[in-house]
Amino acid sequence: MRDIDLRRITHVVLSGAGISAESGIATFRDAGGLWEGHRPEDVANFHTWQQNYSLMHRFYSERRAQLPTVAPNAAHHAIARLGDRVLNLTQNVDDLFERAGAQNVVHLHGDLSGLRCHACDHSWHIGAAAWDPASPCPACGRANRVKPTVVFFHEEAPLYAWLRFVTLLTAEDTFLVVGTSGAVLDINALAAACTAGRKVLINAERSDWIDDRLFDEVHYAPASVAVPQALGL
Repeated sequence: MRDIDLRRITHVVLSGAGISAESGIATFRDAGGLWEGHRPEDVANFHTWQQNYSLMHRFYSERRAQLPTVAPNAAHHAIARLGDRVLNLTQNVDDLFERAGAQNVVHLHGDLSGLRCHACDHSWHIGAAAWDPASPCPACGRANRVKPTVVFFHEEAPLYAWLRFVTLLTAEDTFLVVGTSGAVLDINALAAACTAGRKVLINAERSDWIDDRLFDEVHYAPASVAVPQALGL
């Protein structure tokens, strides 16, 4: 587990693609999103990624190349201003929270800027650079075994253990859900498990997967506007 002082936590923030969409990062599920033109089973399936090795790496190299062209928005910066008082759980694989100066960032679905060799378990940071599929692992020299440190479908996401911390919030604390449809994570179960504290939902629009009656405050508005207001920043 990461070196996070949980005694300092007063806010748990759970974010999804909607918070980065305002910065210009396309979501995966929307019309015109990142899956368009690619089947998820070809570029994000743990069972088949080696069969589609070159296509998969081209897809994620293009995603990394986009990172320097976008910037954190007001929602990222507002959450960053909470400092070490926030446990920042994000489903996003971009680096916008880090670039905003946010602390305690936990990437539940992995990190786009990293690579890992599944032959020797060597991991390294690649940033926004492309990865040549013909290149071997720099540690063991094996070919066709390097994968982005993004959690694929059918791959275990061990950091989901962090989600249990919503149950530790006290009456003075805040659980903020922002920019997620609830199609992947069971937001309703998390909201129900958070029995104390202020529960806030911020989404651009209503989602069929989220029961907003489980929240104390609901804002259907852009994250860049509603997050600073909800946090009083």
